[in-house]
Amino acid sequence: AATTQEVASHVNRAADATQQANELTRRGRDIAGETREAIQRLSTSVGETGLTVTRLAKDSDEIGGVVDVIKG
Repeated sequence: AATTQEVASHVNRAADATQQANELTRRGRDIAGETREAIQRLSTSVGETGLTVTRLAKDSDEIGGVVDVIKG
């Protein structure tokens, strides 16, 4: 049979393991939140880049039209 000291030792180890698991869970949650924010920033940036490319394409078409008029 396990002695009181052995039981106490097992309880302490279980408590330590639980504390470590809680800390790892907290860190994982923090990392997931940071990752979500980074993805949102990236998504916004990609959207803005798409708008810029669209504007550049339109401007390029307009410039091409002006060049065609100049060439006659």
